Amino acid sequence: MSGANFAVADSGTIGLVTNEGNARLVTTIPKTHIALIGIEKIVPSLAEALDILDILPKNATGQKITSYVSLIRGPSDGRELHIVLLDNGRKELAADPRFSEALKCVKCGACANVCPVYETVGGHVFGHVYVGGIGLVLTPFFHGSENARDILGLCIGCRRCNEICAAKIDIEGLILDLRERGAKIPGQKALFGTFMRNRTLFHGALRAAYLAQKPFQGKDGRIRHLPLVLGDDTGNRSLPPIAEKPFHEMMRKRKGPETGSNETRQRVLFFSGCLADFVFPGMCRDTVESLEMLGYSVHFPREQLCCGIPARYSGEMEIARDMARLNTGILMREQADFVVTICPTCTMSLKRDFANLLEAEPENLALARELASKVINFSELAAGKVPDAVFPEDCESVTYHDACHLKRGCGVFREPRAVLEGIAGRKIVEMEGSDTCCGFGGSYAFKYPEISNEILKRKMAAVAATGAGTVAVDCPGCKMHIEGGLEGIKSRVCVEHTASIVAQSLRRKRQTAK
Repeated sequence: MSGANFAVADSGTIGLVTNEGNARLVTTIPKTHIALIGIEKIVPSLAEALDILDILPKNATGQKITSYVSLIRGPSDGRELHIVLLDNGRKELAADPRFSEALKCVKCGACANVCPVYETVGGHVFGHVYVGGIGLVLTPFFHGSENARDILGLCIGCRRCNEICAAKIDIEGLILDLRERGAKIPGQKALFGTFMRNRTLFHGALRAAYLAQKPFQGKDGRIRHLPLVLGDDTGNRSLPPIAEKPFHEMMRKRKGPETGSNETRQRVLFFSGCLADFVFPGMCRDTVESLEMLGYSVHFPREQLCCGIPARYSGEMEIARDMARLNTGILMREQADFVVTICPTCTMSLKRDFANLLEAEPENLALARELASKVINFSELAAGKVPDAVFPEDCESVTYHDACHLKRGCGVFREPRAVLEGIAGRKIVEMEGSDTCCGFGGSYAFKYPEISNEILKRKMAAVAATGAGTVAVDCPGCKMHIEGGLEGIKSRVCVEHTASIVAQSLRRKRQTAK
């Protein structure tokens, strides 16, 4: 018995691609050969089969062509060939307008090769029959949703599978959409809907959390132990506390820039994101001051809400759609040249997801697309102000961690480095695997702390190998996770958002100029 990598419709030929030659052995020696072939593997002619032969080894093993390519056409004298075409949910998948693209998969396994979760737990955990990212998509259709229920949450959302996929399948997006169809945590919808839509209630809950955290804070204010059932969730990491005064409160009394006319400046709306607002208000302040010192007029719409990503990643698409609708209305009420974010997940949400979520609402869709055209990450905007400058060789060195959603979600990775070198005057020492996931993934670090910690260990080892004293990041979540891990092992390496590094540099330059 064998499978097949493709089946050619016009000639009846089946093709097998292997490295060791085992498939050739089992298909030639026995008198009866039974080939089980999924119907999605049927191609019209040899031309399409050769396309698969070109793509498959390159993406699977990095070879131009694999060791053994066997083309079998019909039985030989005294031998039998039986071809069994399998449906097993494939027709249902092909008829689904959202998920049918999964059938473009050539089963190269590249999505598993690059997946940080698969690297950590292996296929016995991260998959059913088909493993890795594409396995999570195929399993509900081929083997039933009951076999996908426990594994759909294992995707950390780093988008490496999307980046490597030769067929350009939106694997991460399909996984998120499958979570909408799957079983939810009891009370999840009510919880998200109640707190996300009501900013006053959300703020009140966080204020209560600020007071409740005090017994678990160390002398430096960081949280190392959580109570009761949450006790193990910090792992070997420490957590930053919820700030006494969130950024939106700090902005109530803040004045604008001291110099320069706002009328001649490009107008920027700052979308802070929840984590930066409530945990890293200083990062938000640095962002505003940096942009003002770079010549922008910055405004903070205080009515802004969560971007909706927590709801979307939990499968609550209707709530995510509400957040898209509400935020689009809030941000588009004000005239602005740019809407600036410091969280790549927020950037991706505002720039891409809002329009997708509001696709069936023409008026809101038009506004969401207009908003998307203005959304830009801090480093992307600041890169336009990079001067032609040469810095001395003894300037302070930093290493840079590429946030998954910034590089693979937004395509931004050169700009932060240009800003750190050209504006902040830092020398960049690249770490190995700078764009590999740090293991945060939002709530993932708390749902799957063992997996998250193993991924984080690899990142911290890469940081240590550079010898740099600072890790620059462009994601508040990455800062929280890497900083907590480094603090947990008593490392003296600092983790700073690019906006904070730029602010520090520009303040020093302004002081020197005075």
